[in-house]
Amino acid sequence: MRRLITFLSVFFALSLSAKVNVSIPDDLSFKAAHPRLMVNDEDFKQMKKAIMSGKNPALVKFHDAYMAYAASSVEAARHFVYETDPRGNILTLSRTAFLELGANAYAYRYTRDKAYLKRASDILEDVCSFDTWHPQHYLDVAEMALAVAVSYDWLYDKLSPQLRKKCESAIVKYLFDTAEDERYRERFLAKNNWGQVLNTSLICCSIAFYDLDRERARKLIRRGVNDIQISMEKGYAPDGIYPEGAMYWGYGTSFQIMANEALTKVYGSDFGLSECDGFKESAQFMIFSIGNIGKAYNYSDSGERRATVPSLWYFAYRFNDPDIIYNEYHKVLDANNYKIGIGHRMGFQQIYHASLCDVSEMNSPKKTLFHGRGTNPLLMARTGWEKGDIYLGAKGGSTRNGHAHMDAGSFVYEDNGVRWVREPGMPSYSKSEPVIKKMKKSLWKQNQESVRWKIFGYNNAQHSTLTINGKDQLCSGMATLEEVFDSKDRKGGTFDLTSTYADQAKAVKRSVYIADNERLEVIDTVTALDSLDAHVRWNIPTDAQVSVTDEGIVLSVKNKKMLLSAEGVRVTYTTDMYKPEGVPQELDRFYEDPVNFAAFIFTVPAGKTTVVKTTLKQIK
Repeated sequence: MRRLITFLSVFFALSLSAKVNVSIPDDLSFKAAHPRLMVNDEDFKQMKKAIMSGKNPALVKFHDAYMAYAASSVEAARHFVYETDPRGNILTLSRTAFLELGANAYAYRYTRDKAYLKRASDILEDVCSFDTWHPQHYLDVAEMALAVAVSYDWLYDKLSPQLRKKCESAIVKYLFDTAEDERYRERFLAKNNWGQVLNTSLICCSIAFYDLDRERARKLIRRGVNDIQISMEKGYAPDGIYPEGAMYWGYGTSFQIMANEALTKVYGSDFGLSECDGFKESAQFMIFSIGNIGKAYNYSDSGERRATVPSLWYFAYRFNDPDIIYNEYHKVLDANNYKIGIGHRMGFQQIYHASLCDVSEMNSPKKTLFHGRGTNPLLMARTGWEKGDIYLGAKGGSTRNGHAHMDAGSFVYEDNGVRWVREPGMPSYSKSEPVIKKMKKSLWKQNQESVRWKIFGYNNAQHSTLTINGKDQLCSGMATLEEVFDSKDRKGGTFDLTSTYADQAKAVKRSVYIADNERLEVIDTVTALDSLDAHVRWNIPTDAQVSVTDEGIVLSVKNKKMLLSAEGVRVTYTTDMYKPEGVPQELDRFYEDPVNFAAFIFTVPAGKTTVVKTTLKQIK
């Protein structure tokens, strides 16, 4: 048997790189006893022992918070009623069910208190009685199905035969049947986080409900393992940079881990998924994506607020690298009242992997620079990992990535405990999408004429990059990372932005770096077209108060100050916010973000090249 599994593991690993179909082992290698999704009876015993030992205080906090949520769920005892959100979906309902079902199933396994079993049973009764799980927005199906699968698997022997049958019928009707419906096939082939979520749900549900139809289950597992590679390649290869940003890394990766661990539990191998290009390295991407003041580098549609990152505990355990969770561990311990929310709906994952980590072996990360190329080239640098240290994040890329903005050449910057240069943020989907639908347009089209680029926060005019002749960056462009600096006097890199401005300039390059471990320097080299002057606006969004002086623009936060100044060409400093042309009146409401701007304007004559050096440094 061990020889068979070893062979299959190698076969799978080879298959992943070759992109060919793979074969799922027969029933002989399938560990059929429930629970079988990620954890089994022995794992539950091990987790309980680790929690009771108290050797990992963060683990105890995870457990206590998860148990507290389960208790609140029992107390509230609310019925789940089918209702859509403002976007017409039930995703929030699916996620809430996932959080409550997972927490109550875990709490019952830990305590054997029948109140948790009853609560989980009641929720299963409710959601499996819905007329649909809304496959039109297939994330709704995927998350609801996985929620049902986890609780069904973990509570299998304690659920009534009638309820088990109801769960089985719902999974077959709402997941298996629709997954095999050609109308929804493309959703599983998505190159973004959808591919990870949908295929993980398919894999895990096929494992949990394996005995209903073993041949069908093997077919769907095989399909899921093959299809999930598409989103993995797009999401992690070659260097670990997740194109959609840190928030979406947390989302897609948490499901990816669920798939990896579920396969490993029943087959003894994840068949090479955890060895895919860039997957291991993506943990470094994630820890570098958190600035020194605790905010995420929130490019694209990713959020700035940083909650805990449960998935990092898997990487620390799986790749024997406890330093990965050093900052995560201390953030949890520093929290006065650690609570879980909708983002922790797979909190059991965090508990399981934390129970396997030896926190006594942790050290602060040693690297101070991380970069990657791929579809969204990116670099993140810092002078250290303490709150007052300098942090820089900068990117290239294009608008063709999922959740992308017109932000090639943009950056964020922290110094002395303040984020001086920020991302402008993103609008709420629930507020923006219904308005855009009424205009008979789509938020998600990424062609040059898309209304998406008219919304505050999506256009290059609101990012820390250049706007030339008042025009949008080109959606056909791709800004590449040309050079990386990693020395005491320069820590950063150079991006070639030429193709994103090809209709307005002959060449555009930007070098952005931490200089001498004490200030930010940005060098922009702009060559104008032979027949057209390049009128350039250099721009940063900031939460600081801004004022124009003879020396440049002063940025102030309480008693801390920074000076933004430019040299190399005559500039005009300004604090005006620039809006793109032709913004529909219906979208004005999305310009209400209170962000401030520091900018300057200069002109490059036709056929000429201008080099501008901009400095941002502390002043008294």
